[in-house]
Amino acid sequence: MENISPQNPTNQVPEIKPTPTFNKFKYLFFLFLTLFLATLGILISILTKKDDTVVSTPNISVTPTPTTVEQSAEVLKISDIQIDLPIGWKVVSVSQDEAKILTDYQNHQVYLTLVVYKNNTTAISNYQENTNNLITTQYGQVYQGSCIGGALTCTGALINDSKYSFYWDIESNQPTPKNLDGIWRPDHNVTTETILNITKTVRSTDNTIDPTSDWNIYQNEQIGIQFSHPPDLTIEYLDSNCANIPKHKCINVYKGNQVYFSIDEYEFNQAGRYFEDESTPRQKLSFGDNDFYYYNDPGPSEGSFNYNLDKKIDIATFEKDKHIHDKQFEKILSTFKIIQ
Repeated sequence: MENISPQNPTNQVPEIKPTPTFNKFKYLFFLFLTLFLATLGILISILTKKDDTVVSTPNISVTPTPTTVEQSAEVLKISDIQIDLPIGWKVVSVSQDEAKILTDYQNHQVYLTLVVYKNNTTAISNYQENTNNLITTQYGQVYQGSCIGGALTCTGALINDSKYSFYWDIESNQPTPKNLDGIWRPDHNVTTETILNITKTVRSTDNTIDPTSDWNIYQNEQIGIQFSHPPDLTIEYLDSNCANIPKHKCINVYKGNQVYFSIDEYEFNQAGRYFEDESTPRQKLSFGDNDFYYYNDPGPSEGSFNYNLDKKIDIATFEKDKHIHDKQFEKILSTFKIIQ
């Protein structure tokens, strides 16, 4: 029997095992799973510690609201009126009829100066020139006028039967330019519109009730006048021979037993000759809507002081010092009306 010897292992070809193939899908699966679990863990941690978590907000820049102090308009009291000033303006000085006001101009100290005229020739003529430009306010009437003398602007008002004229100008600490070729006014921000708006606030400092509200109204068609008077005055009408002049009509107004004033027809009044005389001093006075010419008649009755209205009537008084400061008499004059 043939012996068969085992094969020599050294001559045996070794078995080659296949190399395992890399599975990228499994790798990605495990990677996503790991990320998911990590994210889930973070979310759970946040939820369980919600009370201790500081919630961040977008970085939005918020400008803090500045604390402001509300300012009120300052009131200028001058003469017998008061005027509201713009916010930020301050009264520096004030006298009977002049004032100096500091404005809110930033570059320099700019002052607005004011001069007030009341019921004099300036106030009356300015009012008459601007009767077509009157603006009605809750206190009276105002107007924007033109100035003579280089003022910044001029305005006026009719308040409680009194006529006012206001002259406004500018002062400043701004250095005056050298080599000026003409009129120079400091820099400022005051406009004519601003001045007119200020003028619209002009009102009387006397807030008492109109004293004529309970007065009686007297009307005389023969002489052609109407006026109001306090109830304690008595009136006498003479249809002829007044002052012993034929056909001379007059009205005597009594306070008690004394003649307070008398009213004469101008054409029959002997004092008229003095009014017509250009050498007779006359003063124009305004009471309400009425402009009177005030003059003296040095006649035989020791002199009368007359108020002539439209060359229609003469209102005569005989005690100058008694009437010149008599506010009741001036109020009566303001109620006079010429009727047809």
